[in-house]
Amino acid sequence: MEFILRCYRNFKIALLYMMFAVLSAAAISSCKQPETIYLKSPEAAPEAYQDRSPAQLLELVALRQITEIEAGEYKRGTWDSVMSSKPSVGPWFGYPQGVTLMGMQYANRILEDPVIDEFVRDYIKIATDDYAYSVWQRKTFGKIHKKGGSFSRLIRMNMLDDCGAGSAAMLEAISRDQAYVTTELTEYLNNASYFIYETHWRLEDGTFWRPVSPGSRPLSMWADDLYMSCPFLVRWAEYKNEPEFLDDAVRQIINFASYLQDDDGVWWHAYLVDLDKPATYKWGRANGWVMLATAEVLSAMPDDHPQREEVLAIFRRHIEGLKNYQSESGLWHQVIDHPELTWGTETSCSAMFTYAISRAINRGWIDRSNLEVVRKAVDGLNKKVEADGTILGICRSASIGDGLKYYEDRPTRPDDQHGPGPIMMALSEFLIAEQN
Repeated sequence: MEFILRCYRNFKIALLYMMFAVLSAAAISSCKQPETIYLKSPEAAPEAYQDRSPAQLLELVALRQITEIEAGEYKRGTWDSVMSSKPSVGPWFGYPQGVTLMGMQYANRILEDPVIDEFVRDYIKIATDDYAYSVWQRKTFGKIHKKGGSFSRLIRMNMLDDCGAGSAAMLEAISRDQAYVTTELTEYLNNASYFIYETHWRLEDGTFWRPVSPGSRPLSMWADDLYMSCPFLVRWAEYKNEPEFLDDAVRQIINFASYLQDDDGVWWHAYLVDLDKPATYKWGRANGWVMLATAEVLSAMPDDHPQREEVLAIFRRHIEGLKNYQSESGLWHQVIDHPELTWGTETSCSAMFTYAISRAINRGWIDRSNLEVVRKAVDGLNKKVEADGTILGICRSASIGDGLKYYEDRPTRPDDQHGPGPIMMALSEFLIAEQN
């Protein structure tokens, strides 16, 4: 009966997912905005970075993320009251913003800037208040006003992208300061936990997968989903003192590796479940998500965990594989093992690798001789940031490519939201390694 109920829940989610994909495509096609995009990965002007230290770069990027945020009115009563409420204002809440919030918190371990703390606190408060207001609307009226606002992904919650990274950042904030805890935040985290742990699609062996994937190939397992789940699971395990959530994260790392880690240690972007084979390209940021997630899981595992050595072996193989593909610039390419592509090196994945390798050095998982790898990478990252903090060379979102040309043609946009969080995580962990 439990299996039947889970299948029924997943079937309902799949139907909603497909409906959302159709509506989203229509909305996007009617609301396109002109923007600056590039097909190749540029560098900043030399005068922007020549005399800039990693600490200065960290502060520059962190402070640039502080943008306008404002709470909505959240009027209750009649539907007319709801429609007249002033909407909340803030950066769009999706998984990239969740990583940015995590990066800001990591950065502030070094910077100790109260302005950054205030932004993170206010953003989380507004986001979860907005979520609670949307839940109330749906319960009271059966619908939500202005459903497509900045925080609509919180209420949608039908894929790991919607809640995993953001929830992990919220739990990171709680671990530093219990003052973050509110009724609204608790409600959101409980619902995120239920979705991730109880209702998201899994294979028979418990591995997360995507039978439905709007705008991309269905019946697939994405390396990306390790970060969209594991950092939340390990923090939820600690917060609730329930180790089964940590064990689930460990299971995800091991299972995903069995499907996606190649003989050279590097990971394929995805696994095609219906064809029982991996997709044939090793996209940079997919490998980055894996590195971040594995570092987070290892950081949470006790020394006597029975599967610790297995996860360490997976991680070390990945690091050694990536070291073999590091470019002369210190960064890694859009498709890891295809440096001949004219796209160039990709900033977000390079930052993710820098963070993970620095964390491995700091925790004693690998030898300190690897510090030269991350020093070279940080030098390369510095050259990707303009004097005002604009980050260059970030690949925009990517689906599972059916050929190298797909990855070659992915555009890069200055300050794309996938870049700031990883750079802040990388620089903060690197600075700790240098201090040590």
